[in-house]
Amino acid sequence: MRPFVEDGNINKSGQAIDFSHFHAKRGELKRFINAISFKNLPLDGSDSMTGNLNLDNNRITNLSTDATDILSAANVRYVNQAKGEMVAALTVSFNKKINESHISSSTDKKDVFRYIMEDDDESASENNIIVDGIKEFPVSPHDVNKKAYSFRMGKGTQNWYSSQTSFNMYKLPEGEYTLAIEFFPPSMDQLTMSVVSTLLSIGQQSIRLFPKYGRSIVHLHKWNVTPPERTFVDLRCQGVASSPAQGVGHLIVYGVEGR
Repeated sequence: MRPFVEDGNINKSGQAIDFSHFHAKRGELKRFINAISFKNLPLDGSDSMTGNLNLDNNRITNLSTDATDILSAANVRYVNQAKGEMVAALTVSFNKKINESHISSSTDKKDVFRYIMEDDDESASENNIIVDGIKEFPVSPHDVNKKAYSFRMGKGTQNWYSSQTSFNMYKLPEGEYTLAIEFFPPSMDQLTMSVVSTLLSIGQQSIRLFPKYGRSIVHLHKWNVTPPERTFVDLRCQGVASSPAQGVGHLIVYGVEGR
């Protein structure tokens, strides 16, 4: 029989210990195991968290998302899908708002002349004018669409700016239209503008002057003819002796089908 070990020398192989020493060490081991187990998260989810879970840069994988439960977690796939659907919906809504931003008198009509104000320049420099294309125009009176045709008008005798530009109309189907043209001139003095066409039937025209621009409302009938089919806009205003030789102006075009 080997002698009992009653001191701390228990690391030697083959030494026997008495029951009281074993009982004490077993109690310490149980307390240690319980303390470690208390800090662990059960796999069956029977205990709830009482603090933050530090993943130390590791990932949670195979996470299921319940779209009907607002308190459920979301995985990357679900977030990307939801974001894509939201972006698509907002894009449709925003484009609709832009396309109809010039039309405020009716909610059931859209701007059928919108193609003229898109990125493709549908204008032509006809007489004493240089059209520089569609530009951002912050002083536009419209809330969403802040673009306009920018151009330079040549100054003639007696300081008159008198020019003509034109726009394609062949993209419109046959029918009646109401066209609005807003002219932001180099000078508001003696401002006039008129719409003429050799192929379209131009009806009633009216013009209203605002502090910085004039708006012309034109009723016209478009026939189904072979292109090119252009509408000409005559622009006229008077400057002064000190006015630049090329005055900068802007045009905004929009309108609806019918009257």
